[in-house]
Amino acid sequence: MLYLFLLLGFCKAQDTSYAHQVMYELSSKKYHGRGYYKRGAIRASKYIAQQMAEVGLEPMGQEGFYQSFPMQANVIKKTGLWINGTRLRNGVQFLPDCGNPTIKAIHTIPPSDIGVSILKVFKTSKEKDLREALEKSGEVLIVDTIQGGAVLGRRDVLMQAKRCGIKTIIWMSASDFNHSVSRLQNQISSYHVAYDKLPQSLLNIADWKSIKTKCKASVSEKRQKNVLGLIRGENTDSTLIVCGHYDHLGQVGKEAIFFGANDNACGIAMLLDIAKYFKRNTPKYNVLIIAFAGEEAGLIGSRYYVDHPKVSLSKTKFVLNLDLVGTGHKGMTVVNATIFPNYFKRLTEVNDRYHFLPQIKRRGKAANSDHYFFTEVGVPSFFGYFQGERTSYHDVFDTPESLPLDKYIDGRSLFIKFLEVI
Repeated sequence: MLYLFLLLGFCKAQDTSYAHQVMYELSSKKYHGRGYYKRGAIRASKYIAQQMAEVGLEPMGQEGFYQSFPMQANVIKKTGLWINGTRLRNGVQFLPDCGNPTIKAIHTIPPSDIGVSILKVFKTSKEKDLREALEKSGEVLIVDTIQGGAVLGRRDVLMQAKRCGIKTIIWMSASDFNHSVSRLQNQISSYHVAYDKLPQSLLNIADWKSIKTKCKASVSEKRQKNVLGLIRGENTDSTLIVCGHYDHLGQVGKEAIFFGANDNACGIAMLLDIAKYFKRNTPKYNVLIIAFAGEEAGLIGSRYYVDHPKVSLSKTKFVLNLDLVGTGHKGMTVVNATIFPNYFKRLTEVNDRYHFLPQIKRRGKAANSDHYFFTEVGVPSFFGYFQGERTSYHDVFDTPESLPLDKYIDGRSLFIKFLEVI
């Protein structure tokens, strides 16, 4: 009975009000998707540093809460796509994958130019067949990826398209296409079009007569910032790192903002929540809280930290990476569970005792978030991501209003208990 009372007290003392506060703030328009459009990520780093200061975390060096590093990013400032004179909605009906820094082009398409057999392109297994198909097209290539069956992939098509002088590629996709951050630019202007989102008048590609494109983008080097704060523990010879990335995909043009509530504003909320707990309850070991920048561009911030650690990696006992933790009623998957089975056993023992999540699945090594480079240098690390009904990922629909946080409290409690028994 006492155990049940204490457990209820532990959970009841927590709620999601602070999580909602942080998540809604970081997902607001003023941060421009926490990318490189109008310094959105830098603005977000300042907010997180302010929160760390308010929690009472200890700065880590000459830059205070910051660890700066250089990074290149391609910023798409303006974009547009018109088919048969109809302007498509950026972020919903199309997404640019920008090529040259400034492109304005109008392509008039005779019906014969549409006739490149796109299905053949993706089902052929020979580069010669692909090249012959592309040579039949005009300046515009329309690639239908919906039907799948690809043997030669996107890179093969791009390489051959460049050789054949194609100026623009329209990649026809299902409605769940998603964006990514690039540090470079393609030499061919590309646009992903969501077939399911097109108006009825444009559903038949054979009826397309003209395509007009507009894109203005630039690649520049930006100074980005990891944000770090320390909580001193009883044993200061070892350190636990709790981390998550705060950057997201940013803004593309004036319309498409990638808010990134689940990826990863909610992870930063949980990161700060855990910091608040350990600031009130002295941990066994030091706890270093890190909000990483540059994750979406290729784990740049976490790699920089591993190369320039603020705490000796030999004294880093464990790394817990929080990313995609906004759902959870279907459980959680743990990357590196098979690599560090003893730690996974402790995690599942905590969950079996308190029944926080319905299940915890194991997964092997994967370079899919900021735990990866710690693993590469031999530091035990987990990346736990939650499962639920919500599927928005790397699109404009990942908003805080649509995020349930249905297992947020239980997940946070699981991680805290786990960190206490390591």
